Amino acid sequence: MEKATSTGTRTAQEVRVEVATADLVPLKIVRRMHSGSAAQERNWAGEMPATVARHEDPLWMELKLPASVDHAFVAFTSDLAEAAVVLNHQFLELLLAEMQLRNLTFESGIAYTTLEGPILPRVVLQTVDSITGLLDRVPGSQRGVTA
Repeated sequence: MEKATSTGTRTAQEVRVEVATADLVPLKIVRRMHSGSAAQERNWAGEMPATVARHEDPLWMELKLPASVDHAFVAFTSDLAEAAVVLNHQFLELLLAEMQLRNLTFESGIAYTTLEGPILPRVVLQTVDSITGLLDRVPGSQRGVTA
């Protein structure tokens, strides 16, 4: 994306890395980066995905995370009980260790994250490995996924 300013042009690049999975509960998890930007992170995570908004009576709510990770993440979902299955202890422990993942979204059989900057093959492969490692800890995430 390029934005013209009075002093020139500013270019911003973003990469979306997607991994196919079973159709899990719609869920957004955002890492809290700075104490001052908590509202911004909550607003971004609180933005309802289009697949949820299309439903006749859409529901999108903040998920209370365990105290061990609540300081590090904010999460929103359409189903609190199903999201709790995804965000099990093993998943959250690994997510906390995966520092390059600043956000993770589950929607319509896709788990994805966005990264700032150009496409760097090494970074993309590391990110895919991180997402698949997390999915290995989610019961039922492999069901219905074919190569």
